[in-house]
Amino acid sequence: MYVVILEPDRIIAKLLKRQLASRNILSDIAPTPDSAMNLIDSSRPDAIVTEVSLSGHSVFEFLYEMRTYPDLQDIPVIIYTSTTLEDDVRRAHDWLLLAITNEFYKPNTSIDTVVDRIASILES
Repeated sequence: MYVVILEPDRIIAKLLKRQLASRNILSDIAPTPDSAMNLIDSSRPDAIVTEVSLSGHSVFEFLYEMRTYPDLQDIPVIIYTSTTLEDDVRRAHDWLLLAITNEFYKPNTSIDTVVDRIASILES
């Protein structure tokens, strides 16, 4: 099992990576959407966990681009963000098209909870 972590905050990214490793889930960290696409192109992940606030372009632009590739359309995406999603959700008219599996708000959700959900998705 392999997960791409698209997270600009190095501390959170490393914590996610360590918690995933404790579950025997391999992962790579991508601090930008471009680096995430490079990882995805080289090794198709079983899931992606991402922050909404990214430099370069929004997570929604990244997901729209990613979903244009037929072999990447069914990868589960988990959003783990410090951004309140209400406004972003309204901007993402095709939330379902982007196949966002879950969203978690960082101040209210532990990394363990996110990793539990990722493990559950990968087991199913």
